[in-house]
Amino acid sequence: MRGYQWKRQRVDRRSHRRAERTGRRRQSALKFTAGLLLAGLVCLAAYVALIEPRMVKVSRHEIALEDLPWAFDGFTIVQLSDFHIGLWSRPAGVQRLVSRVNALDADLIVLTGDYVNKFRGNVEPAGRALRGLTARCGVYAVLGNHDYWVDAEGMTDALRESGIDVLFDEKREISLEGARVWLVGVDDIWEGDPDYDKALDGVRPEDTCIVLAHSPDAILALDGRPVDLVLSGHTHGGQVNLPIVGPLYAPTALGPKYAAGSFRFGKTQLYISRGLGFQTPIRFRCPPEIPVFTLRRGNR
Repeated sequence: MRGYQWKRQRVDRRSHRRAERTGRRRQSALKFTAGLLLAGLVCLAAYVALIEPRMVKVSRHEIALEDLPWAFDGFTIVQLSDFHIGLWSRPAGVQRLVSRVNALDADLIVLTGDYVNKFRGNVEPAGRALRGLTARCGVYAVLGNHDYWVDAEGMTDALRESGIDVLFDEKREISLEGARVWLVGVDDIWEGDPDYDKALDGVRPEDTCIVLAHSPDAILALDGRPVDLVLSGHTHGGQVNLPIVGPLYAPTALGPKYAAGSFRFGKTQLYISRGLGFQTPIRFRCPPEIPVFTLRRGNR
């Protein structure tokens, strides 16, 4: 009997040691897994806050316009939008972008608003940072809601001092070889007072007309008018674009589906840029962009 008890105790001790070893292995595995998850979260946070917001992509698009004059076939336009110069987007970084944009050798450069973020002291630095932009047919701009919230008049003056033509419900004739395209800039639909009749006065249905509007919501007022292409920004692409789910949020009456990219409303094509800056320094699967458009005559 005593021999049986001794053997039993020996088996129990071995089972206890095995259980202890198994428990230690499980704890180690759990700690290792938790460490990997924590490291992954830290890396993801660093990526969305420090890396992707600075991964500026040049995106290229061909835009087919049925009535485009032959002289403009191959005409290139670079769009810049939503710099939000302030705490997170610094003037020095924008100045470096100016050199990069000029190297694209565009025929036309257009700016679609939100140059500053929150503080009046950012207005003059923002204007100076954009000085030096050059294109064969000029550099044109409209204001965004943030520019109104900070100082619309001061931002307009700063841009004009840098050689940028700021449009308020106005049109400009872009001419090549005796042919023309209308470039129209409309006031911000959120904070301005857009007058679309004034802006499009004199534009005929057979004319080619390109409109600059900070918010894509302007398409709701422009749909059905003699407008071929609308270039806008404002949404930042939603900044966070989850797989399957898509953009979590986009500040537009059109809905999150219209956070970024190309769309068509009847005859009118709409492009919504992801922009270059941000209010909160977070981007995921939504890098900043510099869209480059090549106009083509046709109906492709």
